[in-house]
Amino acid sequence: MYLRVLLSIWLVLAGSTCARVSAVDPWSAGPPATPRDPQTWNFAGRGTGGFVRSVGKDGITLFRPELSVQRFRHDPLTGQLLEAQKPQDHAAWPDKKFLLVEVLAAGNYIKGASVERTYRITDVSVGDWVEIDYCRRNGVDICKTISIHRRPGGRVPPAPGEKADEFRKYHEQVNADQEWEEKRVAYPERYRPSYRGDDGKTRLGPYPSESNIVTAKVHAAPMPRAVKP
Repeated sequence: MYLRVLLSIWLVLAGSTCARVSAVDPWSAGPPATPRDPQTWNFAGRGTGGFVRSVGKDGITLFRPELSVQRFRHDPLTGQLLEAQKPQDHAAWPDKKFLLVEVLAAGNYIKGASVERTYRITDVSVGDWVEIDYCRRNGVDICKTISIHRRPGGRVPPAPGEKADEFRKYHEQVNADQEWEEKRVAYPERYRPSYRGDDGKTRLGPYPSESNIVTAKVHAAPMPRAVKP
């Protein structure tokens, strides 16, 4: 038995960054590095995403429950549902803890990172869907940057690297995405998604023409049985 809980963790195919759902790698699996063998050292950049189980100065732990991904098509002008494709299921991933680079552990962010990757560890809440960049040093995975993509039931806070005079702000974009996913609220004019018209030209509309909605499958415990005297 499942309780199906809508988790608005990512959306629109036109222009926004999609969270990664993959059955290939949980948490970029691979053989651990051997400190005495330089051939096994790996400092290459890696990226992944998940829900936050816990967060603190000692690290960030991510998890993924079993997920169901379904693609929808809507009329970009009216929001009318045109098509709902068959959902695709993705197995759960085990919890994974990532240590923090020194700048994150100190409560800051890496200067020069793109705006959406400037979230500090203190900006993150348990239950957020985040994407992180990390590296593997001698077999230890260390988080370098954090991007908050969704805060189910809440509001993603401004990214510390955002400028006050930016026309399109990252946190306003992802909150507009989440408003559509959770409540089917039309997009504000500044953040309207694009679609291709019948004439082949690209236009903007108040609703996404295509979107992916993710549902977490949460196992429900059976009801307790009455104890016979």
